[in-house]
Amino acid sequence: MKKSRYSVQLRSLSLAVAACFLLQQVATASPSVGPISFGLSSKPKINFSLPESVAAIGDAYHRAGNQKTVILMQDAYTNESGQLNLAKALNIILEKEKISHVFTEAGHGDNSLSYVKDHVSEKTREAVSLSFIRKGLLQGSEYLNITGHHDFVLWGVEDKGLYQKAIETYKTIADERDKVLTYLAKVDKTIYALKERTFNEDLLGFDKKHQTYLKEEISLTDYFEVLNQKAKELNIPLKKFKHLKHLHHLKNLEASIDFNKANHEQAEALKSLPQGMQEVLLKLAKSEDHSPLKLTSQKHQTRKGYYALLEEQLAGDIAGEYPELFKYFEYLKSAKKIDAEGILKEQKDLETLVFKALAKHEDERLLVLYARNLRYLKNLFELKITPEEYEAYQKDAVHFDIRVITGFLNKKIMELEKYYERAIFLNEDYSETIRQAEKFYDLTYKRDRVFVERMIQKMDENKEKKAVLVTGGYHTPNLKDLLKRR
Repeated sequence: MKKSRYSVQLRSLSLAVAACFLLQQVATASPSVGPISFGLSSKPKINFSLPESVAAIGDAYHRAGNQKTVILMQDAYTNESGQLNLAKALNIILEKEKISHVFTEAGHGDNSLSYVKDHVSEKTREAVSLSFIRKGLLQGSEYLNITGHHDFVLWGVEDKGLYQKAIETYKTIADERDKVLTYLAKVDKTIYALKERTFNEDLLGFDKKHQTYLKEEISLTDYFEVLNQKAKELNIPLKKFKHLKHLHHLKNLEASIDFNKANHEQAEALKSLPQGMQEVLLKLAKSEDHSPLKLTSQKHQTRKGYYALLEEQLAGDIAGEYPELFKYFEYLKSAKKIDAEGILKEQKDLETLVFKALAKHEDERLLVLYARNLRYLKNLFELKITPEEYEAYQKDAVHFDIRVITGFLNKKIMELEKYYERAIFLNEDYSETIRQAEKFYDLTYKRDRVFVERMIQKMDENKEKKAVLVTGGYHTPNLKDLLKRR
C-alpha cells in the first residue's frame, strides 16, 4: 500500500490529478525554457551530458572507495520553466543511467504517479500534467513520472515532524521578513553614512569599489583587477590565489567583445528563428533582463539559459552574420570552465586581507565587519545564507548581535555629532524573527541528514549504486557537504 504525502493538500492534489486525467482534455502551448541548477555530489563515471539550456551543472565530487553516485537536482517549486527543464534533465539521465529511484522531499515512501499510465491516454496525460505544472501544483519529477516512458519510483525521504515544523517556522519568518529587512536597510544606510566620516581615504576608495561589485555595477573580472592592484600596492602575496588567475583569460575575452553590438545581434538573431521558438525565448527573457553582460557577483542562470538555447537554435554556419554574439557564446562557455567555488573563496580571502591591511583603526575594522555581517543577516532572513556564512554567524554571536551593532553605530553618531537622524532604535519584531530564522536553518540541516540517511538506506536495500535526489535549492549546500563526508 502506498504511503501518502504528509500534506492533506498534496494528497488531495494526487487525487485531483487522477480525476483531471479521466475527465478533462486540456489544450497545450509552448512552455518557456530556463535552466535548472544541477549538482553531482560524486563523480565516479557518468554516461550523460545535458544541454546548457536545460541544466547548469554546479559541482562534482568523488571520494575514493565510495561506490555510490548521488545526483542532486534543485526543485524549482512553482517555476514552470524550471520544472519542465527538471523533467527534461531527469529524462536524459534516466535514458543513460541505470536508476530506479528518484528521491524527493515533502513525502514519505512510494509517491509514484505512474499508475495513471494504465488508465489514461498519453495525449491526455501530457495535457493535464502541463496544466498542473503551470499552476504550480506538479513537480518536474512527477510530471515525468506521469508522462515519460521510463519506469522509476518516486520515493519520499522526508521526516513528517521536522517537515511540519519547518513549514510553520517558514510561515512565521515570511510574515515578518519584510519588516525586518526594512529595518536592516535602515541600519545599512547608517553604516554607509558613517563610513564617509570614519574610513581613511584608501579604505573608503576600496570599499566603494567593493560596493559597486556587490551591486553588479562592475564585472567579476573588473573587480579582480581592483583586488589584484590593491593587493600589489599593499604587498600582499598573490601566489596562493591560483583560481583568481584564471580570470585573466575571461578579462581578455571581455575586451574582445563589443557588448552593444552583441545585444543588437541577439535581437536580430532572435527574429530569424521560427515564430514558435521566438515565443519560447521571449517568454524566458521576461523573467530576467537578457542583454549580454559580463560575469558579476550573481549567477544569472536564467540569462545564461536564454543564450544557451539561442545558440542551440542558431546554425553554426551563420556565425559570420553575428560575430559579436558568437564571441559572447564562447565567453559564456569559458566562464563555465572556471572553478566557481574556488574563485569565490579566494575572492573573499583576498578581500579580507585587503580590508585588514587598509583598516588602520578599531572603528574602521568594526565598520567593515558590521557591514559584512549585515549582508549575512539579510541572507539569513531571506533564507539564502551559505553554510560558510551561517558558520561565521554561529561562531561570532557577539558581532552579529543587532544590539551590539546598533549600539556601536549610535555611539559613533554621538562622537561625530552628526547624522542624528540616522540613529537606530531596536526593532521589537527582530529578536523573535531571527530566532525563527535560526530554527528554520537548524530544522533544514536536520531534515537534510534524514534525507541522506533514508536515501542511502533505500539504496542499500535495493543494492543500487546510483540515484537522484530532488530538493529545494537551500538544501543543496548542506546536502553536498553531508554526502562528501560519507
